[in-house]
Amino acid sequence: MLDIQNGDRAYVHDVTFDNIRCEFTKYQQQDVLQTDMTVPYPDPQPAYQPRLIFIHGYTGQWSKDGIPGKTSDILFRNIMVYPDTGMTAPEIDICGFSEGHGVERVTFDGIFMNGKRLTRGDIKWTVGHHVGEIWFV
Repeated sequence: MLDIQNGDRAYVHDVTFDNIRCEFTKYQQQDVLQTDMTVPYPDPQPAYQPRLIFIHGYTGQWSKDGIPGKTSDILFRNIMVYPDTGMTAPEIDICGFSEGHGVERVTFDGIFMNGKRLTRGDIKWTVGHHVGEIWFV
């Protein structure tokens, strides 16, 4: 949903996501990169729920020079999550690429699910290597 991915020496910084409404449905199909239009779309996994926030550095298929970027000073404020009944709080996944190409100073100031302010413990977190300060206020 709310996604920052960078490569090719990009420096993504001083970005604010504010007052954003995110809706999740139990009918969400998993993303598939379809390279052949004659191949049918496969039956999706029944319990797929995309991540709410995904911040990663990368090099790969869409990277031209193979030198990763870095990310810092990101603010997520007043993020409203509305899932279908029975769905859990979505995941937040943050991972840098390497030393000097990491993620630093990410602040979460108000993530709400169906109107209830979530605590840090309510959220599923995946925090990988090369991640600096993360604040949950």
